[in-house]
Amino acid sequence: PAEGPSRRLQDRLAQGESDAFAEAYDSYGERLYRCARWWSGGGDDAEDLVQELFVTLVRGCGRLREVEDLPSYLF
Repeated sequence: PAEGPSRRLQDRLAQGESDAFAEAYDSYGERLYRCARWWSGGGDDAEDLVQELFVTLVRGCGRLREVEDLPSYLF
């Protein structure tokens, strides 16, 4: 797996660090929202999709150890 800022963030997410989830949201949230908005065709649905993504990340954070590329995985 690649090293660098997103890999370090991914490792922290996999350990369940709450600050890491806030950092991931700050780093990717807006772009994820725009992508979800385009995909879903609406603002409210897009917000729900991004929220559900982060809930799923929190619940399954241990699985992130196996992810090769965090940004690709999120999108």
